[in-house]
Amino acid sequence: MSVNKFKPHVLIIPEDRRDEQIANGFLLHDQVKNLDVERPAAGWSGVLEKFQIELVPYLNKYQEGRAILLIDFDDHYKDRRDRFDKAIPDDLKNRVFVLGVKETPEALKRSLGKDFETIGKELAESCYKDVDGLWTHDHLAHNNPDRVKLIQSVQRILFPG
Repeated sequence: MSVNKFKPHVLIIPEDRRDEQIANGFLLHDQVKNLDVERPAAGWSGVLEKFQIELVPYLNKYQEGRAILLIDFDDHYKDRRDRFDKAIPDDLKNRVFVLGVKETPEALKRSLGKDFETIGKELAESCYKDVDGLWTHDHLAHNNPDRVKLIQSVQRILFPG
């Protein structure tokens, strides 16, 4: 699926294949529209670099776009969060969201006993129904400030129903 760049849409830049599988699970939810999952960016620093080089110009050109930077925090939430916060230009802060697992997707998968795509679908269902669901899990709860901001910004874009 390819989104219309001139209409409201969301791009997800995943860190690695596992994050991509979670994002693809989200995309597979039967109500999700206007979403593209990009190829993995080879690590959280790759996501940051891709954001700065490719996405900042893209978002400046296509004002209807939103971006989700999907990374693993590897138990370094504060440091990585600060790096991303500093890299996001002020005029894009309401259109760029940094989300990810506290440790790694594998740790989340083990804890839940579910595959990555199922996790993604369940996260989409929570967003669709505007409930906390899996987002309150220990490996995901730190995302709450961005998740709330994200839902306010993109719920009508992703779930136009």
